[in-house]
Amino acid sequence: GGEAGAISSLASSIRALVEQEVKNCANPRTQKLYKKLQAQDLKVLAALLINRGVDSGQGALDFLVPDLARLHPWQLLPDIDKAIARLELARQRREKVFIHGDYDADGITATALLVMALENWGLEVRYYLPHRIEDGYGLSRAGINQGAEEGCSLLLTVDCGISNPDEVELAKSLGLDVIITDHHLPPQQLPRALAVVNPKLADSRYPFPELAGVGVAWKLACALELGSAVNAACLQLAALGTVADLVPLTGENRIITSLGLKEINASPLPGIAALAEVAGCQLGHLDSQDIAFGLAPRLNAVGRMDSPMPAAALLLETDAVSAARYAQVLDEENRLRRQIGEEIFAQALVKAEEQMRLGRRLLVLHGRDWHAGVIGIVASKVLERFYRPTIVLCGKEELTGSARSVAGFDIHAALLAVSGHLVSFGGHPGAAGLTMAEADLGPLVLALEEYAVEAKLDSLLQPVLNLEASLGPEDISMELVDTVALLRPFGFGNPEPVFAVDGFTAGALSLVGADKRHLRLRLDNPGKRGGIWAIGFSKAHLVHNIDSGAPVELAGILHLNRWKGMTRVQLQFSDFHGPRRLLLAGREIIDRRGQGEPWLTELASAPGTVFFANTLWRARRMLAGKVDCCRVIILPPDKYREKVYNLRAEQYCFLDPAWNNEQLRDIIALLPRHCRLHFFGGAVPEDVLQPNLNLLRLFYKGWRDKNGEQDLLSLLPADLAEPLLLERVLGIFAEAGLAGKSGEGWTLAPVQGNVDLTLTKAWREYGAQLAAYRDWLKGFSSQSINQMLA
Repeated sequence: GGEAGAISSLASSIRALVEQEVKNCANPRTQKLYKKLQAQDLKVLAALLINRGVDSGQGALDFLVPDLARLHPWQLLPDIDKAIARLELARQRREKVFIHGDYDADGITATALLVMALENWGLEVRYYLPHRIEDGYGLSRAGINQGAEEGCSLLLTVDCGISNPDEVELAKSLGLDVIITDHHLPPQQLPRALAVVNPKLADSRYPFPELAGVGVAWKLACALELGSAVNAACLQLAALGTVADLVPLTGENRIITSLGLKEINASPLPGIAALAEVAGCQLGHLDSQDIAFGLAPRLNAVGRMDSPMPAAALLLETDAVSAARYAQVLDEENRLRRQIGEEIFAQALVKAEEQMRLGRRLLVLHGRDWHAGVIGIVASKVLERFYRPTIVLCGKEELTGSARSVAGFDIHAALLAVSGHLVSFGGHPGAAGLTMAEADLGPLVLALEEYAVEAKLDSLLQPVLNLEASLGPEDISMELVDTVALLRPFGFGNPEPVFAVDGFTAGALSLVGADKRHLRLRLDNPGKRGGIWAIGFSKAHLVHNIDSGAPVELAGILHLNRWKGMTRVQLQFSDFHGPRRLLLAGREIIDRRGQGEPWLTELASAPGTVFFANTLWRARRMLAGKVDCCRVIILPPDKYREKVYNLRAEQYCFLDPAWNNEQLRDIIALLPRHCRLHFFGGAVPEDVLQPNLNLLRLFYKGWRDKNGEQDLLSLLPADLAEPLLLERVLGIFAEAGLAGKSGEGWTLAPVQGNVDLTLTKAWREYGAQLAAYRDWLKGFSSQSINQMLA
């Protein structure tokens, strides 16, 4: 069809251009890439490129072979000629220049880049990065005052300033000329600065508006015509900040990132090398993912927790030993940020679970003592877990908040609609920040829910994965992974290809990682030897979609996994479909009879899971050391309804199938619809249901020897110490005349001669209950659950 024809045509066009270019190419690195392209099945590559909007051979080469020659002229940026002229005047007059950045990785790298470039150009430079909590966002008054006090006469902003007209006027009143370089959306009324260099200005002629703040700073540095060594260093910083700021890795950003990564891997700045070292990234093989998940979080951490100044000092450091010390500071701040973030996330999850039970469309979570520096990360993680627009707030009386949204729901527009309940807000459709009075929290929640209904948010609350193609076992190979790698660097705007994978069955599986949050699974190829391993990071909750030996469908990305000298293809999955489950009045039935791990570990760690067991003995056996941390409900043979009534949870785990069929049906009917019911079989606790004679003798002797000990549970064997057994022991003793109630407690009764406890009615009743429970478990184990409950 048309799609196949387009793919074939693009593949032919790429091959023809490569054959032509390889003859004239003098660059060894580019020559190597062309030869790799010649060896590829270009149809797969062409299909992936078409999915990215690339539909011509030249467009494909531009995408696959980044080249500085394809950059747009810096002269097209608004006001850049004025900025260069004023900087040249400052150099002639020997003026001091004050650079004001921002506290995130984009602002930090942009600041370091221009400090490095301007000092090399011959200017005396001072710089300032604002404190997130003390100074707030954007161009700060404290920074401006410091610049004036240090005798600076020219203020240059990076990654900020476009929304700070009042602060620009303050700077001018203190004798500073102001040059703004920024990439954020400009307001209708621009600050009255000497120059405003921003590719997003309404009258901008610059063809690529998606530069990061550090990208704009880099273009300014390019205009200074510096030496090759400084240019290479600046390109490293530009790549680092571009990836960290999550701007689209297309067009010029792709060129900056690709070539900057090559410089980093060839000869990294001491600060970048030290940062990679503490992040556990392999120097010489760094890619955009290493920056996004290793280096950038550490740069951002100092700005989240305290002052970001050490991060800029790290990037500007020329001594490797000093750089290593700075990197340790950043790593420690990141460790602290993660620890505080995890603690707040755990608290936020509990609040989010409650709001989900109330049917909220948006989650608004507030903790008075939560740290303002991590609430944005927490909002992102809550959104990822529940796929609901999420606002996380902290503080008392005046609250600071961070909002994150799902695709298709403009959170900035939502805040605008309810702005009567806010003090201030700003952002874009996917993320926003806000401040508000604590007293307005309740009205805000109601107003947001009303807006969500009008905006038809319900239709957007199902996450969508964009899949490149469907793969079966025969399609997955190292060659395919090599082809995909040609599209690097991956990031926002150029995501790593996600494939639908089917044709496998679930093999061995386990939860891995220190906190058992990652799911590792063997994908077996039915009827054939071999298969591949799959890993899902933070996907332990998907383990309930898996039945060993059952067919599976996955969505994920393909990597090469190198381990002990072996290289194999591995799937990193993001979603997972297993067998269809039986639904009982809207409740999902999951049959785990005869199984235990890893499902119990995940259920025990999931917040809010309710475990049902007939005896504490069974709960201890199944949950081991986790029993005290779990919500366990011990079901008595009778009077159980008050324990079950009005329970609210998403997961209910039956370690025992109640005491009989009637009780089990009744309990299930009391549970909320749209929950999951996990059944793990059951076991007969014979010594609990009918205490054996030896246990009764030892209990009596211990009680007598301890002169009427009142902590009677302590007289039972440790593994059997539970109220049900104690109740039965005392029932038998009372009927046999060996003990009696005395006020709130029990006392031993003096007895002459031997007493046959097997003659008591209680002994016989308990024996009959034991026999009936054995029969119930036998039937429960031999039938399908849907037969029993239908």
